[in-house]
Amino acid sequence: FIRMLAAELSRVEGLPELMRDEADRFREPVKRCLEELKARGQGHFEDSTLAAIQFINLCVLGHFYLIAGYTEAAVSPEQQEKLVRSAVALFVSTYFPQNSS
Repeated sequence: FIRMLAAELSRVEGLPELMRDEADRFREPVKRCLEELKARGQGHFEDSTLAAIQFINLCVLGHFYLIAGYTEAAVSPEQQEKLVRSAVALFVSTYFPQNSS
């Protein structure tokens, strides 16, 4: 779906702004949470927007399915949980090293 929208960005007036605004709205709660953690001395990152984008991208399983050649139906809930936990562990080990042991 995102690829189809991206292909239309230059042809549909207002679409780039709409996508940007929706992306901002979608990542705002994650960004806010990360900023609160950083304010308490728990996060080690410079750019909370970038960190939020990275976290969301790590947790979106669609990329895994595409790379591995699976469909969503072929990945069990247990496998999905394992993938998300792994993504969270990677993120935490990078930006919250004191909490990753």
